[in-house]
Amino acid sequence: MASRKDLLDSYQFAARRVVSAAVVHETDPTEWPYRRLGGAGMGAVMITVIALAVAGIYGMIRPGGKTSWRDGSSVILVKETGATYVYLDGKLHLTPNFTSAALLAGTTTKVSTSTKSLAEVPRGPELGIADAPANLPVAADLVAPPWSFCTQQVWDTSNSELSRSWMLVGERPDAGTEIADAGLLVRTPSGTLWLIWQNMRFEIPDEGAARSALNLGNQVIVPVGEAWLEALPVGRPIAPIVVPRAGQASKALPKARIGQVRKVTSSSGTQYFLTLASRLSPITELQASLQNGAGAAVKKATPADVSAAGQTALRTATDPPAQAPDFVALRDSKTVACASWENGEFVPKISVESEVPVDSGLNSALQTATVSANGTSLADRVWVEPGKATLVQSRPSPESTSGPLYLVTDQGIRYAVPSDAVLSSLGLSGQESWSLPAAVIARIPEGPALDPQVALAALHAQEEIKDMLSGG
Repeated sequence: MASRKDLLDSYQFAARRVVSAAVVHETDPTEWPYRRLGGAGMGAVMITVIALAVAGIYGMIRPGGKTSWRDGSSVILVKETGATYVYLDGKLHLTPNFTSAALLAGTTTKVSTSTKSLAEVPRGPELGIADAPANLPVAADLVAPPWSFCTQQVWDTSNSELSRSWMLVGERPDAGTEIADAGLLVRTPSGTLWLIWQNMRFEIPDEGAARSALNLGNQVIVPVGEAWLEALPVGRPIAPIVVPRAGQASKALPKARIGQVRKVTSSSGTQYFLTLASRLSPITELQASLQNGAGAAVKKATPADVSAAGQTALRTATDPPAQAPDFVALRDSKTVACASWENGEFVPKISVESEVPVDSGLNSALQTATVSANGTSLADRVWVEPGKATLVQSRPSPESTSGPLYLVTDQGIRYAVPSDAVLSSLGLSGQESWSLPAAVIARIPEGPALDPQVALAALHAQEEIKDMLSGG
């Protein structure tokens, strides 16, 4: 019969075989398995120590994202909250938006870090421009012209008639008929009648005097918004010329009176002249009709009379048409009228019965205050494709070669960009900008200028207070 010692030895032997089978996959190894296991463990410890040492050395050479913002050359983005900071002069400064942070840091480069990593860093005053854009576009997001400005008569909830306008950045309306040399009569909410001809606007201050001269008759008059009309280049009003000393004797011709219209018919056609104090001035058939409608007598003259009297031309490039134009055929006054500009154009192409793409989100576009703080009429809505923007130079005249540069965002607001350095801070250095008339750009609501000095204003104010307290 086996003793208790024999039973213990057999148990330990069986246990060793089980352990050996589990560790080295052998039931009868030549050496104790834990010896091999101990060596493996020691190797693992050594590998861990080496890995930690390498990581430490790498961390000394290239600090991690938690501290790399300390060089002040990046925008600090807090992971947990999305808040933006800049690090200036050893202090963290909260900013109200990403654009402010980019202006202060001079770059759009971001470093994400945690709230914990910033916990012990000294704080300075909040810096930035409160109403600057929350986001900035990248170069691929910038859209080119055309720009289109459309207007149409609509009705509000009380069934009152209104003239609304929409600015479409980077879009041209569908369909429509260009008016070209045809005339289009429009009326603004203030009641003034205008002729649109050759894509320019001409005021008709006295409808009675112009009715016969322009053959107004039963022509359709299209209601348009003030902002839309003011964006168009303006010509000389269609009205009688006021002649000084009208009715008095003129030296231009015998028995002539100042203000009379002289009509000369020859083989080359009919010409009209306005009698001035000492000479005759050529005028158009339309102008002659306007003068006659205002009470000026029309007298015949010969080519010899005109040659002897001398002439002074008064016409300019912005004069109204020479004759009453043919008017564009319209179904009714509810038509959509649109003006479209390509890059560098000052005179747009105007079309009627266009189709404004309202289904593309136009009705959800920014609704403006209608009139700016300085009294400028604004487009009722400004549409920029979501996620897009544009850089546009505002030029006051066709002859001008420079003008203010603006960033127009998908919120339908324009922001002045005062310098190339600022453009670089916004991540848009070297990007193409386009030019359009100042009268068009002015229809878009204006936000604050993106000026780094304005963004630093709070810091400057704090320094001034310190100087005052220290008696500096």
